[in-house]
Amino acid sequence: MVLEAIKNFLLQPVVWLAILSIGVTYARRISFERKQFRIAINRDFFEGRHFIKNFFLLGIIGSLITILIGVMLPWQWIIIYQVLMVIAVLIYPFFKIDSAFFWWISLLLLGGLSLFSAELANLLPSSIKQQVLLSHSALATSSAALLFIAALFLVAKWLMLKRYQSMEISPVIKNGKRGRRLVFYSWQDLALVPLVCLVPSGTLTNFLPGWFFITIAHHQFQLFILPAIISSGFKFWRQSAQATYRFEKRELLELLLAFLVGAGLCYIFPAIFEIIIIVLLLLSVVAMILKRRFERKENNWYVETHDGVRVIAVQPNTPAAKMKIQPGDEILTCNGLTVHSESELYAALKTDATFCRFKLRNYAGELKLAQGAIYADSPHEIGLVIFH
Repeated sequence: MVLEAIKNFLLQPVVWLAILSIGVTYARRISFERKQFRIAINRDFFEGRHFIKNFFLLGIIGSLITILIGVMLPWQWIIIYQVLMVIAVLIYPFFKIDSAFFWWISLLLLGGLSLFSAELANLLPSSIKQQVLLSHSALATSSAALLFIAALFLVAKWLMLKRYQSMEISPVIKNGKRGRRLVFYSWQDLALVPLVCLVPSGTLTNFLPGWFFITIAHHQFQLFILPAIISSGFKFWRQSAQATYRFEKRELLELLLAFLVGAGLCYIFPAIFEIIIIVLLLLSVVAMILKRRFERKENNWYVETHDGVRVIAVQPNTPAAKMKIQPGDEILTCNGLTVHSESELYAALKTDATFCRFKLRNYAGELKLAQGAIYADSPHEIGLVIFH
């Protein structure tokens, strides 16, 4: 039974498209960095490593929860959701759209299917319309499970965010309005999470061969491994990475609490599920507005400066990384010499073939010192990515 479930899971297109999407994302990142910065900032395929870790860790945790609670999902939603996930993974390497957006679209489409079930019933053969359509009462019964799945997705996003590392942010240079170049940063993570869930028994196997029955307390269900696509991430260009990271974590926890309360209310009072979903939708919109406002709240840009040399990024496992120089730091002096440009910085580095001392101003405006050994006669291998 287990091997059959795994085989059926691997046959789903979204699984292989997600793997392909991760590979394309990595290739595009490396290509873009080489084009804009003349070097790949981080050659590590951390996207793939996180993808594998998320698959097993989040899959095991999520499936244990869904099995213990007995989450039962309408198969109509599963079909809608999988179609949307195919679209999501196809566009992910090019446009980063929050996976929560697709969950909301799937729920709205399911609501539309229920709302127009009477009209659609006239267009379908009587032999299948009872299985294809979803009644209003069935949607009300399933609403708690759907909101609980959304809460699980938020838990997964939060756990993915917990593994954020500053070396994995991706910078992009854009031209500012006053002639100086600006740096925009983003951090993204994508997960394929296999969730074991129950589906009410019916004639589903006529549509999707390979789903099999299990019996629990004299009731038949169909067991299915749902390939959930979950994205997590944030972007910043006026705030520090840590401030944005803390805001994102807090917002996810607040939404998680709201969805858990909503799922509980839908379970106890299924008749008012529409009101609960509308309230949660409004809360999600408010959260998105607050996030956009936070992103634009400060006016401390990562901008090209004439007072020193702005650090755009730091390559991992390099002398600069060991000195704990951070993206956004401004190098004021190197080996006692004031620097204002790339050429002046590397000229100052050459004054000492094996050691360097920096005076820096961090993003918050605080002065700090950094020093360490460098590769002999190789100042360009210090690991600093700066404006050319």
